[in-house]
Amino acid sequence: DVKTKDIGKYGHLWINFMQEAYPERYRSLARFGLLEERAVAVNEEAYELLCGMEENLLKDLDVERTYAEKYALREQVRRIVEEIVLREVVNVFH
Repeated sequence: DVKTKDIGKYGHLWINFMQEAYPERYRSLARFGLLEERAVAVNEEAYELLCGMEENLLKDLDVERTYAEKYALREQVRRIVEEIVLREVVNVFH
């Protein structure tokens, strides 16, 4: 298990994905000491994409709404964008 660096949420998800989907590649990265480095990079890439997409979507939807409507919209946008990030960044072979 990776415990020495803070690899973040998406880094952990990517490591789990690699273990299950590409066990030989996972072992190779771990053996050569590259697993944490790649996991940190995946986490950073995921958060950059997540924040950028979320900001753009919410900016486009910024019209007069109640606080409750804005909160619900933010939550919905976050779920949608997170699905995209998982598919496009985390669940890919790096």
